[in-house]
Amino acid sequence: MTQSSRPNLPKQHSLLQQPSLDLVTSADDRTVKASPSKSGGRGVAVGLIVGLILLQVITLGAALSIVRAGAPQPNLVLDEPSLATEPPAAVAGQSTNPTPLAEFPAIPTSLPTEAIPPTPIPSPTPTSLPVPVKIRAVELTQGIQVLQEPENPRCQPDPAQPLNVLCNNSMPMVAGRHTMLRVYLACNPNCPAADTSVRLRLLKDGQEQDHLMHDFAAPALQRVDSLDLAQLRDDLDNSVNFAFLPPPAWMSGQITFELEVTPYGETTLPPDRYSLTKEFVERKPLRVAYLPIDYEGHRPSDPAGIEHWLLRLYPVPGVEYFRLPMPDMTWEGEISKSEILRKLLYTYWLYGQYRSNEAHPDQLFGWLPMEAYNGGAADPFWCPNCAGPHSSRVAFGGLRPEQDIGGARILAHEIAHNLGAQHAWSPTATEDAGCFKSDGTDIQVDPGWPYDFTPNIQEFGIDLYSDPPIIYPPDTYDMMSYCTRPWISPFTYRKIFDSPFLQPDGVTPPIPTEYLTQVETTNAGTLMISGVVYPNGTVSSPEILRLEGEAVTDPAGFMPPQATEGDYCLDVWDRTDRRLGQRCFNAGFSDLESHAPADSSAYLFILPEIDPADVAKITVSRAKETLVEVTPSRHKPELTLTSPDSRSVLSGRQTITWQAKDSDGDRLSYDILYSLDDGRTWLPLAVQLSNTSYTFHTSQLPAGGAARLRVSASDGFHTTTAESPAIFVD
Repeated sequence: MTQSSRPNLPKQHSLLQQPSLDLVTSADDRTVKASPSKSGGRGVAVGLIVGLILLQVITLGAALSIVRAGAPQPNLVLDEPSLATEPPAAVAGQSTNPTPLAEFPAIPTSLPTEAIPPTPIPSPTPTSLPVPVKIRAVELTQGIQVLQEPENPRCQPDPAQPLNVLCNNSMPMVAGRHTMLRVYLACNPNCPAADTSVRLRLLKDGQEQDHLMHDFAAPALQRVDSLDLAQLRDDLDNSVNFAFLPPPAWMSGQITFELEVTPYGETTLPPDRYSLTKEFVERKPLRVAYLPIDYEGHRPSDPAGIEHWLLRLYPVPGVEYFRLPMPDMTWEGEISKSEILRKLLYTYWLYGQYRSNEAHPDQLFGWLPMEAYNGGAADPFWCPNCAGPHSSRVAFGGLRPEQDIGGARILAHEIAHNLGAQHAWSPTATEDAGCFKSDGTDIQVDPGWPYDFTPNIQEFGIDLYSDPPIIYPPDTYDMMSYCTRPWISPFTYRKIFDSPFLQPDGVTPPIPTEYLTQVETTNAGTLMISGVVYPNGTVSSPEILRLEGEAVTDPAGFMPPQATEGDYCLDVWDRTDRRLGQRCFNAGFSDLESHAPADSSAYLFILPEIDPADVAKITVSRAKETLVEVTPSRHKPELTLTSPDSRSVLSGRQTITWQAKDSDGDRLSYDILYSLDDGRTWLPLAVQLSNTSYTFHTSQLPAGGAARLRVSASDGFHTTTAESPAIFVD
């Protein structure tokens, strides 16, 4: 406050200021003081001294009273206004005229002034004005998201903790995946008459990339104001939606969404603001190859809509679904899950050895006709007690026509197993008509399933790859349950997102600690060994094949992880009984889907670090006891290709024939490969045949120019090949 703003008040003195003698003497004193009388002078002097002492005592007492008055006096009720030297600061809406200050008495009194606390002078503070429309909640989703009001108390904020999937907006974002930002508004407290403007700024690493604006109509705001959060999320008309379908190329890495909300025409009250920052993480597009399997004259129809199913559900930026370029696989004899998985894996490796990591499929799925098989089977590496090679690369299923429980749903369910997802808790068909688990069936529920005794997804899912987008309510069944009409829960979504098989190229997959990655390859060819273990402890004779193609360039990204321990061990020895390599494994004999006993368990290993020419013996043992031993026979198989002839043009139904024999009497197995680039690269046409002829239709092969056929005959150790001259495929 400036001096000019003070009122004209009488001059006052502090109680701590000592007055001059002129202020404490009267006119009579001054007359006596001037008198030359000595006795009168002494009387006056004595009086002055006594007066001064008394005044000092009073002044000191007043000062002590003021000091003690700084402490709070809880039992004192003041009836008189406090004394201040300045008026309080003006408050908006109040008069600014100063209040007159009370005048100190000229002579101190005996009033208990020590009990009067000082009046605090308030500092001016900015007034917090309410926002007319508030942002109630924000949801960033690519298919499923967590948003509760209030937040789930079981939430663990650390993303590394399992129950982080219960935290709001905890679902990871994938770069390149369809994305929607949903903004939920509410009146505060009265709804404005005008429409509301919602502005969005998008920043990447702090730099603005784009700005967008949507309006929310006043009647719509009035309608949603009384809804709870679940009702709001149930309908896209209840939120302001910023859709990125597809997202821009720059939407990767750290992205910040800054929101500002205000009604049109509002100039007095401030807007409401909200900021959300998320990391958009790189993940590989998923490449799935399929192969029809003919059985007893039945052939599955070509499945449709598989890409759409996978892309809607999986946390991936894209899906490529294609037929493996080879004729249908023909299955003879009884269907064995373990054997089908082994043959599919054999085909997968044979195809993959001639393809770069970018070109080979991540998964190979075999389709059986529904007359032959009802259900599906996967081969996950995380289930050592399950029957199969544990490759996490192959699966198969029956092609049923029902979309909610068969066909595409089976493929999505089984491949999710290979990627790391386990079963959701499921009721029986008796307990829930929407489910189909049989009474007494143990489906091995994921021990980490966080939603107690419920198969539902718990949150609102959204299909952003349909037009218009489709919302799935929280009571929808999870895709890993044994129930119909599924979507994906936050728990299953995170499981697939964390899969070691979806890491971007160049990133080492985070293999669990109980597994080891395969070793680097050599350029001397690749040794493949496979076989079957039976529940009674016996094992089949290992089948050995030397892959003649180029060595696998990135085993960590191409091969399944290797268990550090196992009940069985496969050992490769040289001529001096030195171990060249070892693969230990568990032979599981339970069905992943039903936990029922399995009739066999297969294994298949690629040993790229071993030169096949150095191998003298292969053994399979259990608890250091050798169960089977294979040594090279003295003679290689003899093989002659008899048809097709030179310069043949293959069109329509064709039969390949050959002649083969083995001087040692070994049983022979045959693979047929074909090349469309005159022998530079090869693809499987048929594998593990026992007959010396094979019939196929050229419509199941890509058309090409100079083509060649190659037949290989193996006695279980040695391999002989025969190659056709150039032919043409029409």
